[in-house]
Amino acid sequence: ERVRRCLQSAGLWGDRIVVEPWEISSLPDYFANLIVSDGMLTKGETCFTEEERNRVLRPWGGVCLLGSFEDREDSWSKIVRGELDGAGNWTQQYCDPANTACSNDRLVDGPLGVLWYGEPGPIGMVERHAEAHSPVCMNGHVFMEGENRIVAVDAFNGTLLWERKIPGAVR
Repeated sequence: ERVRRCLQSAGLWGDRIVVEPWEISSLPDYFANLIVSDGMLTKGETCFTEEERNRVLRPWGGVCLLGSFEDREDSWSKIVRGELDGAGNWTQQYCDPANTACSNDRLVDGPLGVLWYGEPGPIGMVERHAEAHSPVCMNGHVFMEGENRIVAVDAFNGTLLWERKIPGAVR
């Protein structure tokens, strides 16, 4: 509750940050861009294993902050998740400069499923019959052409990273 009050007084609560007391086992894969745990402060231990943390924390820059007391001073350790070993990129219309239409991804295997749904969604996207450029993906980011805009989203959880308006750009 104290964390919520601090975030609300800083004008961040509900706009950029939401605090929820979820069990980590109930969260989907690559769900979080940031995990903050005060378990080290309050109990001297975390409530999750490294394996659980890596399952929930997005690759390519997801951050986990763990608090602890050392000699009566607040101390936090920061863990940054690296790349997803074996993941491929799709950096051009047909994957790579050679137009192979085949990435070097070693992780994709069936059955396939959806990591996230929702925004940015189809509204504002150029329909495929207008011959828009296909989305490209690199290091956990998806770049998509829309009507008069280009957007970048987190490939793992759909978080909008940035948007650039380009009037007149459709193809």
